[in-house]
Amino acid sequence: MPLDILFEIFGYLQPLDLLNLARTSKALRALLMTRSSLSVWKEVFLNVPYPHPPDCLGDLNEPQYTELLFGKTCTFCGKSVGKMHRVWAARVRVCTKCLNTHFEETDYFQMKPYGDELAGLIPTLPLDRKCGRHARGKVFVYPPIEREWLATYESIDSTAAKRRWVEDKVREQELIANHAEACTDWALAVQELIDDEKETAIEVRRETILLRIYELGWGDELESLSGWRARRPSHRTKGLSQGAYEAVLASLDEHLIAFMEGVKAKRLEQERIEITGKRLLDLSDLRDDSSFSEKVSFNDINQRWQTDIEPQLRDIASKGYKEDVNPETVLTLATTFFICKSCYSHYLRYPAVIMHRCNRNTNFINRRKDNFDVMISTRCLPEDETYWNNKELIIVKPEHTQLMASVVSMTGLDPKTATARDMDDLDPIYECVGCNDLCEGRAMMSWTTTLSHAFDRSVLLDESEAQLIRPRMRENRERMLRRYEYSDTVTLCAICKKPGPFMRLWLHLKNDHKKNPASGDDVPAVYSDQIPPVYRHWPPRDDVPVEDLGMHCDLSDSSDSSIYSGLQD
Repeated sequence: MPLDILFEIFGYLQPLDLLNLARTSKALRALLMTRSSLSVWKEVFLNVPYPHPPDCLGDLNEPQYTELLFGKTCTFCGKSVGKMHRVWAARVRVCTKCLNTHFEETDYFQMKPYGDELAGLIPTLPLDRKCGRHARGKVFVYPPIEREWLATYESIDSTAAKRRWVEDKVREQELIANHAEACTDWALAVQELIDDEKETAIEVRRETILLRIYELGWGDELESLSGWRARRPSHRTKGLSQGAYEAVLASLDEHLIAFMEGVKAKRLEQERIEITGKRLLDLSDLRDDSSFSEKVSFNDINQRWQTDIEPQLRDIASKGYKEDVNPETVLTLATTFFICKSCYSHYLRYPAVIMHRCNRNTNFINRRKDNFDVMISTRCLPEDETYWNNKELIIVKPEHTQLMASVVSMTGLDPKTATARDMDDLDPIYECVGCNDLCEGRAMMSWTTTLSHAFDRSVLLDESEAQLIRPRMRENRERMLRRYEYSDTVTLCAICKKPGPFMRLWLHLKNDHKKNPASGDDVPAVYSDQIPPVYRHWPPRDDVPVEDLGMHCDLSDSSDSSIYSGLQD
């Protein structure tokens, strides 16, 4: 084929297509990478649709300029991975990975021998967003350009020649900087055009889907949605034949119908709530406005309510065991610990689990429940409360029961029958040998703390050593409780259930009930983690290898977020 005809065919291509064509064979490369093909390159640049890129500057030839404008790979690694940065003035593209190896952060305080004017024209890459480990706002430079300028400047002997070189370099670099700015504007215009085309395509597809919903008979339901636009779609997607158009939409019919059925169900549910709400008596008026001549006791009601709750708790607890357990005794087993899926930091035992705050607060309503039931509870119960276990937050995990079974077995008791009272009466003290710390001491804990402390090597202290540790742990706990006199921690009198801060109730027990409070058990804390913290006993172990010393366990467990956190011996 004659070259003039071949060049005429090439003239209909886009610049990137011509560049890719030149890379397909050595013959085409030799043909298109010569000065004789310059007219073809200039012609293909005229084929670029609006917006047109700036004209090629003299420091680049047309193939190089094409690669800079339309290429998608990194100049250094040849890959197209992650975000690509174009440094127009340096005539390179760089990926995030190569940015760390081929670019350096700008040192604004370093003086350049060729002067500030030329130094201000060094190509830079400012980051407009976080990139890898680099924060937004950092500015990078391409070191080879700086090194080239510095080497050339220092190779010139006379001062006059250096001055002329700097003047020439400033003029040259100003042209490149202006061209780079024009390229930046062009790239932004192209991106805006792409974004507009995407938005248009999304809108066209949206209108097409809406039209299909009308055709399926769901138009009235669609218009009942809040904020719905009254305008009906009236066109179909362009560029598709009628058969292809119907085939594409038919594949979506099942999903569209399922979606609209969900919309209808939500509408009917909301209408049900609104109609019922208008007719439902708000019991808060009865509660707030009624006057009573004597104090009303709800002890019988509370007892009946607790009796109704227990079957649910037994069912929840039984699911935490891999083997069958006796439902009549499962709540009192030493291996039964409940946990809240909302706060996860609190390990709860029966009966404290019944009054757990998350399980009664509407802020954590389980949205899978019927909203009608939620509406009933919010209108009939005190503000921000709902009926028990509405959220299904309380669970027992099998891994927790297995761990506690091993803890109970270390005492010689049978974990299948041992109760929490049995363990409390025995009051064993455990030590996590892996958490022995040269600076803080040995990690001691009660049997309930072992669940919240994930330890890898545990031992049960002999009774002689445990007798020494117990009073110190109780002293540590009571000291901690007194520190929370003015905190939000709520405690109760174990006799009359009066709420208040610990010290106030401690005096209340002593003065009103004529009882000397021996420990915090007489004034239990509610709405807080009941698990005591790890107690650090001094001195540390000296029989542990040096490489094993230190904090091998995560002590940022549930006790750290409870009322016991922050207290050391």
